Amino acid sequence: MSFFTLRFIHKPLGAIKKMKEPTNLDALKLNTHSIYHSDDNRIFCALNLLLFAETQFQSSFLIQNLDTLKLISENCSQGKPLKKEIVSDFVDNGLIDAIKISICFENYSKAILLAKGYLIHNIDRNKFKDEAKQQKKSPVLIEDFPCEFYDDTTIQSDNPKLRKKINGLKDTTEQYSIILKNKSYLDIIMLEEHLAKTLIDLNKARNALHLQFSLSFKMSSTTYDEFKALKGFVDVKIKERKKYLTDYLFGEGNTKKPIFEIKST
Repeated sequence: MSFFTLRFIHKPLGAIKKMKEPTNLDALKLNTHSIYHSDDNRIFCALNLLLFAETQFQSSFLIQNLDTLKLISENCSQGKPLKKEIVSDFVDNGLIDAIKISICFENYSKAILLAKGYLIHNIDRNKFKDEAKQQKKSPVLIEDFPCEFYDDTTIQSDNPKLRKKINGLKDTTEQYSIILKNKSYLDIIMLEEHLAKTLIDLNKARNALHLQFSLSFKMSSTTYDEFKALKGFVDVKIKERKKYLTDYLFGEGNTKKPIFEIKST
């Protein structure tokens, strides 16, 4: 039994004229709504989000120096004074690490939502008030939203397929803070609440960069255990879920190509 079920959306999007197909990167740069043009698009996007998430996490100074963090955390629990030279690198990298780890888990959250068939873009409350209100409490399935495509002529492309956007969806995606604080979201993305608590604190540190007066790094007797748990999640759960999506796209006997299908109505 798989760890989650990929949801497929069966909405006819019309005929496709033969033309050079853009890559997924071409499509996303111009129009992020292109991830909803087909099931494969969503899964490709979800997989890329997971790949980048893992890279950002593993490149953080804190994660690369967990053994030293363990020593510092043990000293804290025993009330021993900390040597400045030992903690200075953690202080200097604290903000960058908060950004990298937050990117990792925000990407993870939206990858799983996409793979399970949920919208990750914000619904325009001026057009769909009830759905927008619901989205702040629990995610909305793509198949439950009236995905009506229109031609957005403000997108700089001669390819009409690349200009297809969904009426009532914004270009922004759901706030990471809402996902972390809402149990219905956490259940769907399969993230434990104790991990979310650590991530909420990191996200607050990340958001502080807009008015940052100094560098700091908070330590306690539980700090090492908290980050060890995050690393365990990335090393095991994200790796499993990345493989699951990779096998779906590129498994034995699979002839799928790593490009987006840009369809028109």
